[in-house]
Amino acid sequence: MGDYRYCSFSITGKGRFMPTEQADPHIGEANKLEVVEEEQIEVICERSKAKQVIAALRKVHPYEEPVVDIVPLLDEGDL
Repeated sequence: MGDYRYCSFSITGKGRFMPTEQADPHIGEANKLEVVEEEQIEVICERSKAKQVIAALRKVHPYEEPVVDIVPLLDEGDL
């Protein structure tokens, strides 16, 4: 982000999920709806490092399937 490094944004909220019989949940039980406090963290990284960042996240995240959204950013001049 220009002359800034290590930019991120966090927001807390309630996450909802229901593990299936095939799941091995860190929290909750199969076929039971769970509601938990969660933190969503948005970070910016170079495209060349994105796969490495995602692999590191999956390695330390306690859930089986963390949500990862990838949003490419455009410079205003490219519009």
